[in-house]
Amino acid sequence: MSIKINNPIGKGFILPEHVAALVNHTYENTLVPKITLEDDEMTDIDRLMRASMTEDFAVTVRYWVEMRPGLGEIHQMWGVIQRIDPVRKQVKVVNDEDIAWINLRDITAVVG
Repeated sequence: MSIKINNPIGKGFILPEHVAALVNHTYENTLVPKITLEDDEMTDIDRLMRASMTEDFAVTVRYWVEMRPGLGEIHQMWGVIQRIDPVRKQVKVVNDEDIAWINLRDITAVVG
């Protein structure tokens, strides 16, 4: 009778270095490369951010955060666009709990 082990961490003996390598490998697989937006997508994002700023309504801003060289995670923040700084190329998002400055080049989507 043979037993098939599906979870290598849960059964048997594995060195801590192997566990760390498995966890790191799993984490690396969740990271994504930076998304390049098309011109029409950037226009839609700009229009929605300016509308949020002038009409004072909340949007969800999704943005890429680099975790490893060339790879990162997509984060999101909900709030009102309070300011767009063309010099620093950042946008200020404010909600009840937090304030964040997000780089314009890292924004992947804005949902109203």
